[in-house]
Amino acid sequence: MKSLGIYFGIDKLALVESSGKKALNNVQVDRNIISGNMDEASQKIPDEVKLVAYFKEEIRRNKIDAKEAAIAISGKDMIIRTFDMPVMPRNELDAAVSFEARKYVPFRLDELVYDFQVQLDKLNNRNRVLFAGIKRDIFDKYISIAQQLDTKVVGAEYSAFSVLRALKLAGVKNQGVTAILTADPQEGDELNFLVLESDFPLFNRDIMYGGGPAVATGAAAEQNPGLILEKLKTEIRISLDYYNRNFPSKKIEKIILLMGQAEVVELEHFLQEFGIATQYVDILKLINRPTVFSISLIKGFSVSLFKTVKSGLALDLLKARERIDASKKPVFAPTLSLKDIKPDARIIILGLFVCAAAFFYGIFRANPVKKDIEQIVSLRPAVATVSAGSTNEDLQAENSIFKKKVTALDNLIKEQMSLTMQLDSIPRIVPDGIWLGGFSFRKDKEDLELIINGFSELNDSKEELAVINTFLNRLKESPNIAKNFKEIDITSLKRSEGASIYGSEDELQKRIIFTEFQITCKGAVRKGIPESGEVYEGGE
Repeated sequence: MKSLGIYFGIDKLALVESSGKKALNNVQVDRNIISGNMDEASQKIPDEVKLVAYFKEEIRRNKIDAKEAAIAISGKDMIIRTFDMPVMPRNELDAAVSFEARKYVPFRLDELVYDFQVQLDKLNNRNRVLFAGIKRDIFDKYISIAQQLDTKVVGAEYSAFSVLRALKLAGVKNQGVTAILTADPQEGDELNFLVLESDFPLFNRDIMYGGGPAVATGAAAEQNPGLILEKLKTEIRISLDYYNRNFPSKKIEKIILLMGQAEVVELEHFLQEFGIATQYVDILKLINRPTVFSISLIKGFSVSLFKTVKSGLALDLLKARERIDASKKPVFAPTLSLKDIKPDARIIILGLFVCAAAFFYGIFRANPVKKDIEQIVSLRPAVATVSAGSTNEDLQAENSIFKKKVTALDNLIKEQMSLTMQLDSIPRIVPDGIWLGGFSFRKDKEDLELIINGFSELNDSKEELAVINTFLNRLKESPNIAKNFKEIDITSLKRSEGASIYGSEDELQKRIIFTEFQITCKGAVRKGIPESGEVYEGGE
């Protein structure tokens, strides 16, 4: 049976008619030819209408009479994602995939026609999901064009997946982790880099060549083929780097090249730098017609094999649209009118009796419960702030107020600043020769400060200084002092003349010289100490 493959590419469109596994006719057209007519009257005609008219003329001229068609869509219009999910029952999978896909799709799912396929990753006990979607308005436009060619559309899929059918027909086996590079820089369509593991896609990347300034096409490509090839190598390198970062444990074992022979030899040498084997497949041998290599032709021929050659994937956007539309149709239950109901007095009397019995039985069962509630309420202890008729909400409100009061009292107790341990430690570490004169304590929002005043009188300034330093070091080593005060320094030191000392009645009064000092201990307010400017002072 004859079948028509229609490829909607970026720069080129292709029709390929095949019978069984053999190509019969092909038509290719540049999109620019369809939309580039500058005639004023033609500009008012939509491109879809002009495209249908052009295709119909070519179908008539080439005597194409296939009644079934399949569509291949370029990556520019598609959303292809792969992600992992936990293993779950099949009846829960549809809803779970739809929910998970929202993380990876930049559109609302109800704006898409989408399908998915799941493969079990036995090693990690996870489901690997392949998701394919397209905006509904774009998809409906392609289906409409195909239907206006007097054909019945039997399937629609992503063009890079269509190519798998041609590879199956060529006898290519995708064992292990295999990449497929589909490219035709001379044509200026798109480059497809697809990585498969056991015929299931792991990764795909579409590089748009058509209409972009980054890659020369058409005549520019013929004038500078070296530049085109270098840019192709750059895109391949980017694709390999990106894949290796995402799948470090799944190394690509082989790359299958689908392209014209002109670039194959140099690309094979280029890929040898990565240590990857290559395999060139001449798809034109399958077409068995003298023609120039064209990636749009290859994709059109591949999708024409939609019902003849299985690709190993079960994605079909046409069936997906039918399934989505069917799920949205309302289910109407048969309705009954009042005319269909014939009253029966016996049934009415029986219904009233049942209702009355239920009513009185309910009263009978409710009375003991009411008595129990009244008894429980009467046993409630009398509380000044709560009345006996308080509801559960009233009790919860009072309980909340009580808890706030308890919390406030706890905070007042816990957050009191206590210097008992610190002041108790100081007399225990005062060395001989030191006399304490007084202290002061200050605490504000962020800082603590304890100032200790004293003096030393040993009739030798050097010995007095040494004993003051000893006292300073003991303060720093004291656990009770150091846990609150991190900075402990001598902030004042001076020689002073003291009061008279009285000896025996026969001795004269004497004046003494001593060393006065001030030690300042500073620290930060820790959690639990109130933020206030309290000051404590004391002295001997």
